[in-house]
Amino acid sequence: MELNEKHLPLGAILSISWNIVKRHILTILAVTLIIYIPIEILLCLIPFDKLDSYHSFTSYVRVTQVLELLFGVLATMGIAFLVENHIQGRTLGAGDVLKKAVNRWPSAVGTNIIAGLIIMGLTLLLIIPGVIWSVYYIFRTFVVVLRMKSGSEALKYSKSLVVRKWWKVFGYTFVFGIVTIGAASILGVIVGLFWDNFIVDFILGVITDIMMSFFIVAQTVFFLNLDYTQTNPVPANESLIPETSQVSTQY
Repeated sequence: MELNEKHLPLGAILSISWNIVKRHILTILAVTLIIYIPIEILLCLIPFDKLDSYHSFTSYVRVTQVLELLFGVLATMGIAFLVENHIQGRTLGAGDVLKKAVNRWPSAVGTNIIAGLIIMGLTLLLIIPGVIWSVYYIFRTFVVVLRMKSGSEALKYSKSLVVRKWWKVFGYTFVFGIVTIGAASILGVIVGLFWDNFIVDFILGVITDIMMSFFIVAQTVFFLNLDYTQTNPVPANESLIPETSQVSTQY
């Protein structure tokens, strides 16, 4: 099924994504491991004070967010570039996609910082606007690497794809996340019943990162389907809140 023919249902996107993962599993593994093994090593070295678990946990989350912003975005861009080239009939190696990701790295980090500040500001004012805009800007990294835009231009492009399909984007992304995180959590619980040490934590972290690559592939396929079928892009300032009445015609 061609991505530019019509808006695909959730099942079709998941099926296409799984086929892409199977076809390019070695490249996806290489990209994920090159980026995330150093990240997981750093995270495992963070001391966890059991006497102050809340403080340690929040510190761990902040460090994870910073590492994801600075380095994890490289894996996202590389896999996204791999996916679109696959859709267009080209096969790339890990070196090719990582080179593309590195070239767009500064633009991606800058765009994510801008988006983060906007979302944080809206969240501090009222939580709901922060949630709404986080979905509007959800495709920003894909826009940076695949459409060669950055900053406010990338954010407006992402919003133009989402603005009349907010609930669909939210729902599909939620399902992608549940599928990926659910599988990783089940594996973590099973392994945690038998082992609990530094090496196991590291291995589980890497396995989780590998599983999350499916989320990136699915989200990229979803982005491309919306982008290829968007014949009349909506101006970024046309809608300020998701409207349920507009969504029903988009499925």
